[in-house]
Amino acid sequence: MTAHSDRNCKIRNDILKLLYATMLVELPAQQVKQFWGDHPLKQEGAVLADADLLRYIWDETKHASLAYTMSVLGSVEPFLVSRGVDTLDFVDKLIVGLNKGAMVGVGPILGAMAPFLRLLFSSKDVLHFATANVLPFILRMVVPSISCQIVKHEARAGRATSVLLLNFDASFKKDLPPYDPYLFFARPLQLGPTRIGMAPLEEVQLLSDVRRVDVIVGKDLVSFDKDEVRIAGGPVGHYVGFHEYCNRNGISLDGLGVPDRRVVELSEAYVCPRRRREVMSKGCVFGAPVSLVKLAYRIKPQPQDQFLAPMIYDGIARNGEGWKKAAEMHSQMLGDLDRKLVFVFDNVHEVMWINGRRLAKSAPALILRDIVRSYVENGKTEFSNRDFTGDRADSKAVADNFSLKLQRLCAMLSEKCPEVAIARTGRGQFRFQVPCRVDLIEE
Repeated sequence: MTAHSDRNCKIRNDILKLLYATMLVELPAQQVKQFWGDHPLKQEGAVLADADLLRYIWDETKHASLAYTMSVLGSVEPFLVSRGVDTLDFVDKLIVGLNKGAMVGVGPILGAMAPFLRLLFSSKDVLHFATANVLPFILRMVVPSISCQIVKHEARAGRATSVLLLNFDASFKKDLPPYDPYLFFARPLQLGPTRIGMAPLEEVQLLSDVRRVDVIVGKDLVSFDKDEVRIAGGPVGHYVGFHEYCNRNGISLDGLGVPDRRVVELSEAYVCPRRRREVMSKGCVFGAPVSLVKLAYRIKPQPQDQFLAPMIYDGIARNGEGWKKAAEMHSQMLGDLDRKLVFVFDNVHEVMWINGRRLAKSAPALILRDIVRSYVENGKTEFSNRDFTGDRADSKAVADNFSLKLQRLCAMLSEKCPEVAIARTGRGQFRFQVPCRVDLIEE
């Protein structure tokens, strides 16, 4: 659990707030606490965590570093998968739930549209105009270090395809953690038109990804045979030059300063068995210097009757029912986190007290002390029986018949302090669950 520094490009909290609010609505409160508990933020010399962190990210006008935000986004899928939550389903709820098709609120979108409204309403292709002009403006407003531009556009027989180039300023690239451009850029692009009262894009395809293949699937699964790339022994792609790939697909990089490099072009899609989804698409290249996204849609020459209506209604009403529910849950979360459970362990008599109440004695008290100590010092919540037995045992009194003593502790907690729980997660595995901040005093 490392606090991220604020030494980086600052971006608005719109995306972090939306992620946190969606988690409040869609996930159990304990899981929300666990996720954000792993992402303390170092801001102006102080470390924000627990209630202070959640208060900070709830204010979308405040800023966090780009590296911190990307680190948070990159950890979403591993967290969801470990808890049996479908990532694509969650991301769709993130996009179309509270903000109804956008990753930012009404204010930034209308602000970005304001200079272009007359041209937008008279455009023969509303989506193309919005993608070329409004989208880059919004992105720069929220993420100043990002650039987005159309590098290919074709229109015929009432249909259009565009290729967008997404790139971060060179000074920040080297510090960015890996992120999935499909989940947090391509998919939001596909659903984005619903925010302004239009149908989603018919197709969105990732053409290039800055992540390497081994970063996505794991180094132990990837092998190379000259120019051929294999995953788990099976051929999935080959090396090509990035500029060669772009030229072959009619994508012009002239004057953009995009460097050439060897990239891996996939000849077969790869479905990750753990994530249970396609994580690399056929025809996409990996290890690229920039991200490329292809869009396909039917041309709408004139705005539809409900064009901009959803945003205007939301702007008048301030926030819909979903945001009101999230705000209530946010207040409850802060109330829980502002509370504190103080565990006091009496070393002489081997007794554990909690907020002045006697809780356990002898072996159960020793077990709880070790659990709480690991939680307070390292943020550890997942434990194994083996942590307390064998060579790892601090005391024979704890190690002998550990399972039975753990059951006694669980019974004591259930009877005397039900808000603290030890939940079994598998054979010989358990999780320590607390609803608020915890201190441990040993005397």
